[in-house]
Amino acid sequence: AGGGGDVTAAGTARRLATGEAGQGIAWILAAASLLTAFLATAAPREITATSTAALNGTVASLNGVDTGFTVTGEWQTLGGSTAHLMTAPDVTDVSREAGRLLHPPVTAPSAQRWGGITTTLAVVTNPARSAVLTLPPDMEVAYRSGLAAHARLISGTLPDHVTVSYAGPAGQRGTSSHRLVAARTTVQVAVTSEVAARFSLRPGSVVQLGPGLWLQVTGVLAATDPAGPFWTIDPLLGTPDIQAPTPATAHYEAGALIGPAELTALQEAVPGQGVQGYWFLPLDLRRLSPATLPRLLAGVASVTSSVLPAGLGPVGQGGRPQFSFLAPPTLECNLASALSGFLAEQQSATAISSLVVVGLLTASLILLLICARLAADAYRPELTLLRVRGGSIWQAAARVL
Repeated sequence: AGGGGDVTAAGTARRLATGEAGQGIAWILAAASLLTAFLATAAPREITATSTAALNGTVASLNGVDTGFTVTGEWQTLGGSTAHLMTAPDVTDVSREAGRLLHPPVTAPSAQRWGGITTTLAVVTNPARSAVLTLPPDMEVAYRSGLAAHARLISGTLPDHVTVSYAGPAGQRGTSSHRLVAARTTVQVAVTSEVAARFSLRPGSVVQLGPGLWLQVTGVLAATDPAGPFWTIDPLLGTPDIQAPTPATAHYEAGALIGPAELTALQEAVPGQGVQGYWFLPLDLRRLSPATLPRLLAGVASVTSSVLPAGLGPVGQGGRPQFSFLAPPTLECNLASALSGFLAEQQSATAISSLVVVGLLTASLILLLICARLAADAYRPELTLLRVRGGSIWQAAARVL
């Protein structure tokens, strides 16, 4: 058979090397070039897109508390001293002070920040039968800024009023006097539907936490984001819990929410009691990617190593600030530890992906070089003649292409 009929690998290689293949070698060279360019651009982009999707999926599955900064502080209510009573503006000031520590790429939208306080659990002295196990239930009272953004009112109204009755030295009831002391403080509260069902509460119900503090229910709520940090940092506010170290001490625990106008009066009603404050600053993770994650985590670590001031507001008489914590509030973020599994998997996946991409690019480059050599050999006689006749290098290149 003639040389043109030899379809073996050896025959194909001979035709490519001697130029018998015609312009087919140019097409092979072009295909190899396109393959190399495609791998050089598409492969890294696809790896980045896959990694970003995996990171976003991991972040979406995290506990909401791990996706932001939590601030906690404690203080003790001492009489009527304003240095030991937190107001609603003070709650906002703590969020603002913490926000000043954040710098891009670490950001927390101001509108999504919230904070508040929680009192110590107290025994309910007039519990409904539905709320009694072995022992009567305990209830805490809390304030949370931004309640309307995290709850839907089912019935009644949101709390916004406090009533204080006074007694004189002999216990006589009164209404106003600098010598009188508060005998009972009644604050309006709202409870979730779960707490209302367990404690048999509805708008108008009264919960007595001893003789000095009564809670008047004005509204029943439904959490709009029950799995979010607003409700999970202190889950008693959303759902009653059973505490049963032993069968003889089993009892329910739950919480109720007051409004901002009642914050000072609530603290005055529990003098000497330890009160704890909680704040949450959610991180803006909408544009998070594997490329920006290291900078974000470094920024988070820098923020958590900072120290918040123990005092808030202007300094008054005696050099004391308007409000004082017992110690500087703690600032924490668990994002790095929550993503530790992803980071380990990502490191392994990146190493494997890099080997695959490098291998493909290397193979493509070798193919490109082989094709270029074959093309040069195939066109050598024609190009030599072109150059002898005075053709330029550019003309020779254009002939090959």
